[in-house]
Amino acid sequence: MTTTRPRARAALICAFGAVFLPFILFMLFVGLLAAPADAANRYDPRLKFRTISTPRFEIYFHQREEALARRLARIVEEVADALGGGLGMPSGRV
Repeated sequence: MTTTRPRARAALICAFGAVFLPFILFMLFVGLLAAPADAANRYDPRLKFRTISTPRFEIYFHQREEALARRLARIVEEVADALGGGLGMPSGRV
């Protein structure tokens, strides 16, 4: 009787692996396919991004937001002038 239990256990483990191993591999495959699709949809590919450079800042925007970006550039330079050195100097462009 002791010889049949290990065989039964081995058969059960084999059956378990035969059912769930393909499922696990399939789920890994689907997960790998979904990751790039999520990253690809982060930005609308039709948007063309541009940059406005000020003496202290670089502002990135897409083509439909240029007026807002120019307003932001004016505001951040005014605030930087008003604060003076109160916050310290950045080590590079912001």
